[in-house]
Amino acid sequence: MERYNILVVDDQKDLVDILESLLNEEYNVFSAMNGEDALAIMEENDIALVISDYRMPGMSGSKLLMEVKDRYPDAIRIILSAYVDQALLMDAVNEVYAHCVLSKPWPPGRIESTVRTWINHYAESQKDEAELQPEDRLQEQLVKADELVSKLSQLVDHLEGLLARAQEIESR
Repeated sequence: MERYNILVVDDQKDLVDILESLLNEEYNVFSAMNGEDALAIMEENDIALVISDYRMPGMSGSKLLMEVKDRYPDAIRIILSAYVDQALLMDAVNEVYAHCVLSKPWPPGRIESTVRTWINHYAESQKDEAELQPEDRLQEQLVKADELVSKLSQLVDHLEGLLARAQEIESR
């Protein structure tokens, strides 16, 4: 069985150590104490899954996971926080596109089972991607490009409407 790389990011060293000890039997665990170090690790390693604290000094976990989503869209993103509330969940879904939010402290076995579930999902998606023929990949990219053009066109229409309203107000 392949050992996937996991990155744990938290500004509390003792928590990072606990997560490493829970996960290092099945996975290659990398750790960082801040977002900048985490991104540097990701540049050097093929990271399948990132577990990040939500509130950290400097680069927040939210900002880190947004960067991860943009740079490494296939990586699974998990938020770990002692402050799980509606606002965090909405941020996780709408901005970070986190796959999962876990609370601190967590019940026994929760971290391990959650990571196992998402690593299995990651492995399946990578297998599916590898099986795509070049034509399928091209078609997929064309569909994504078409969606982007459509969104940009909507944005331009909206901006033109705003500009027209502004000119109308200015002319009064």
